[in-house]
Amino acid sequence: MHEKVVSKPSLLAVDAGLRCGLALFDLSTGTLRWFRSHNFGSAPRLRRASVSLINEIPDLVACVIEGGGMIADPWIKALAYRRIDYHQISAEQWRPGMLLSRQRRNGADAKKAAMSSARNSIANAADKRAKSLTDDTAEAILIGEWALLNLAELFPALEMRKESDHDESA
Repeated sequence: MHEKVVSKPSLLAVDAGLRCGLALFDLSTGTLRWFRSHNFGSAPRLRRASVSLINEIPDLVACVIEGGGMIADPWIKALAYRRIDYHQISAEQWRPGMLLSRQRRNGADAKKAAMSSARNSIANAADKRAKSLTDDTAEAILIGEWALLNLAELFPALEMRKESDHDESA
């Protein structure tokens, strides 16, 4: 007899760039599972790595990507290939919901505030191992937290699925 493996759906937040921040969240609890930074160095390496990273997360059901153009395209293509819902955003979309206006007067202030806020999130995370925190990773953590707060708006199909799962278990 085979035991059914219970998969916990997850959300990936990406601060896209050749230097990229990533944060993975458990959608059922809203907790941060892991966070990391990658310096891809070149567009071809970014293209290859984005596919690998997406494929390493079997329970990935949604992704939020900050950034656009050539830097975001590899992520979007990898997500589309796996039929994973994604939402592409800009810093101007998530920062007002996560940072005070005085913290986002300029990019440097916003990154400094993101670092501070992300450290608080890490203190409550499932993966508490000491790691160096880059501003890209800090912003990915805040992007993910913003996405969790706006999940119904960003990913309405996920909300419908959660309600249907809840109805079946009742």
